[in-house]
Amino acid sequence: MGVEKKPNFNPQFLDEVVGAIARSFNKSTLIPENAMPFIDGGPLVEPAQPTLESFGDALGADQGSLESAPKSVEETSEPTFTPEDVFHYIYAVLHSPTYRRRYAEFLKIDFPRIPLPGGPEVFDVLVPLGGDLVAMHLMESPRLNEPMTTFIGQGAPQVEKVSYTDQTVWINKDQTKGFQGVPESVWNFYIGGYQVCEKWLKDRAPKKGKPGRTLTPEDIDHYQRIVVALSETIRIMAEIDKAIEAHGGWPGAFQGAGQ
Repeated sequence: MGVEKKPNFNPQFLDEVVGAIARSFNKSTLIPENAMPFIDGGPLVEPAQPTLESFGDALGADQGSLESAPKSVEETSEPTFTPEDVFHYIYAVLHSPTYRRRYAEFLKIDFPRIPLPGGPEVFDVLVPLGGDLVAMHLMESPRLNEPMTTFIGQGAPQVEKVSYTDQTVWINKDQTKGFQGVPESVWNFYIGGYQVCEKWLKDRAPKKGKPGRTLTPEDIDHYQRIVVALSETIRIMAEIDKAIEAHGGWPGAFQGAGQ
């Protein structure tokens, strides 16, 4: 079986991806505003945004192997990776709970800095985890088609008042209609300053004398997919921390330790 030929690596594309990630995550409390973490008093990356060459050096690849993927194993032993791999690596790092706790104070004052991998091993294990998160957050993962909740109650599913008890998100005042099977951790999960499970339904609750929305089958299905996405996000974030710890932890798994 031949080696899959990956797309050419575009340096400008990588710079744009990294910059866009920093700007977008700065707007989300998943990565606190104005984030710029440091390792033991030293910067994770100098300059703040990784370059094509810095990732190539970290992974043991030269410029040529990045710009043109090998046709066979015999032609080169240099590793290759795509812009999507770099994006997924960064996405995984930014979703590490330890990253956020360890650098919490620095994450309040500037954009996030991305630590370069200490070697290809940690990069290779974080890329698929980041990819899984991206698929979840784009609502494209096939796992979203496996609901973990059940909508219960009789009559029209009109949103009146949103509440949560006994692993059930209720949509009416009498607490007789709602989504059963929502873990407390999922109910309490925040993205961008919002409690997602609550906000999505509150946006459809009564406002200024107007009645609440009657949920359609599509609405119910979408909410159930949201619950799965949040549950999987929590799980994958924990897996990211485990993977980093297995490769030296913070800051040992990354370049810059001891700076």
